[in-house]
Amino acid sequence: MLIYHFIKTSANYLEVEFIDSPIEYLKKINEKQSSPYKSSNNPHKSNKGIYRAFKAGLNSYQGIIYAIREESAFRQELFLAAILIPIACYLELSYLEKLLLINSVLLVLVVELINSGIEAAIDRVSYEFHDLSKRAKDFGSAAVMTSILICCVTWWFIIQNHLSN
Repeated sequence: MLIYHFIKTSANYLEVEFIDSPIEYLKKINEKQSSPYKSSNNPHKSNKGIYRAFKAGLNSYQGIIYAIREESAFRQELFLAAILIPIACYLELSYLEKLLLINSVLLVLVVELINSGIEAAIDRVSYEFHDLSKRAKDFGSAAVMTSILICCVTWWFIIQNHLSN
């Protein structure tokens, strides 16, 4: 107790603020933050209910249209999806196998859209070469390649299984 009073008295003498507990310290830190993020301050978060779902649907539609117009890789993968998904439906497979084949194709499209979003965000910041920008784009590209590999392996094993029977 004597040490506590000594430290408190020394802090007063040195005109330094003395904080008794960690909780008070955390409150002080939070007060010093200039403008913490609140979703209520974001103008894009004002939509509620069914209107929000409608706007989200419109945004998704616009994203797909942009991808078709501007991303050649997405167009190529969409073309393959238009071929592979009907083939998966036509083959005499179990519903689970059909589901795996179709979802593996859709996974490639989803990852390509995410990769395109990453690339657009990086290009928005700067067109200049930067190692971190390159790294982020390469990670996105690797994710697309991995999803294509997953698709190929899934199709290979399911088709191979039915050809061997």
